[in-house]
Amino acid sequence: MEKFFIIEDEHNLHLLRKKELEEEYAECWRMKEEACSQSSETWHDNPAFDEAEMKQKMVTSRYKELMNFLNNSRILALSIIENNDKDKVVIWSTVQLLVNWEEKTFTIWWYNTPIEWRISYKTPLAKSIIWLEMWEYCEFRVWNNNVEVEILEIV
Repeated sequence: MEKFFIIEDEHNLHLLRKKELEEEYAECWRMKEEACSQSSETWHDNPAFDEAEMKQKMVTSRYKELMNFLNNSRILALSIIENNDKDKVVIWSTVQLLVNWEEKTFTIWWYNTPIEWRISYKTPLAKSIIWLEMWEYCEFRVWNNNVEVEILEIV
């Protein structure tokens, strides 16, 4: 799975959610223990046990998704962006480009967005221009088409 960037605040929120899920998981075990103490049948005709088991499976699934997200994310160092001096293209840069001889302006964003002037850092265009400087040139291919890009200005 491809790595992606998140800001530190978002990472901290996910760590809090991880802790909440761990507490929910422990609560599920307590519910199962309580359900077992009420009946000698731990797995047969015991709705309280079944409910705790189902909740535990859901919590486990959410926990696995969250851990997958955390393991495949990298914290974006805001200091790189804030101290950039507009000399290199980074996430949150607004760049004026010459794309196949047509001028376009985009802001590179850290996630996919439907706003037409923002592009995700994961797009082929953004991947090819990140860390480039003004007036640098690059080429990349999209759907068997060559795309030529020159950076005119970093705003």
